[in-house]
Amino acid sequence: MRIVQPRRPCYKINDQIGQFTKVPNIAAWVSKQGISGWYFQVVRDGMIDADLPVYLVKRPYPFATLETLWQLSNSKEKFDAEVIEPWLEIECLEDSWKKVLAKKIQQD
Repeated sequence: MRIVQPRRPCYKINDQIGQFTKVPNIAAWVSKQGISGWYFQVVRDGMIDADLPVYLVKRPYPFATLETLWQLSNSKEKFDAEVIEPWLEIECLEDSWKKVLAKKIQQD
């Protein structure tokens, strides 16, 4: 498996946790804090047991972390093309994230 993108909190967190907090829109608060899950992509079929360790086998895009993707995509700033374009070349990154990032390129 490989991690391919962050997972934004959905409205369900408001229903399940929001009722126990004083934060009216807990999903928005969680998103602003940069707290996210992630989606995996199955690369090879097989079985994984919950108690087995997970190892990093390779990192084809060393610059690409979920934290950086989250920061870039949620920033109100625009960035130089050199910052964003390497992200657009990541073949396993969903198009929806690429569209968000492409809009962040600073136009001269």
